[in-house]
Amino acid sequence: MANIEYRQGDVGLLGEIASLWEKLARYHSRLPTPFASTFRTITFAKRRKGLEQKAAGGQLQVILARDAASECDIAYSVSSLTSEGLGEIESLYVEPDYRGRGIGDHLMRKSLAWLNERGVRSIRIGVGVGNEAALAFYRRYNFVPRTYILGVPPDEG
Repeated sequence: MANIEYRQGDVGLLGEIASLWEKLARYHSRLPTPFASTFRTITFAKRRKGLEQKAAGGQLQVILARDAASECDIAYSVSSLTSEGLGEIESLYVEPDYRGRGIGDHLMRKSLAWLNERGVRSIRIGVGVGNEAALAFYRRYNFVPRTYILGVPPDEG
């Protein structure tokens, strides 16, 4: 079993998750959904800017996981908290070869603890249509659908 090291920080760690975030975006862009093409238009720079803006109006936490033996970053989570007390798990990714080893669970527990320590009033997470496999993971942490937001696919607008 790999020796996993975790680093926790704020916006200063965002640059270090870029390549992992891009893998997650590519995964979403290949899902068989009408919105897959929108993931091809979102760059990490654009996403980073949005997260930095959230951090300026509230708080942001980044957790980065690294395989100590290979010295490769293999997972991350980003969580935010607004000044109104709304918490969000913004993004979570674990490299496929490292899934099923408790890394995602560790990231979720640490993210939820961080939010709860700050007096969060409610917590949400967005899961893209087509990524239903992630729903079972989030259900383990009591996340259930609250609202369905429907949209017109970009090709049909």
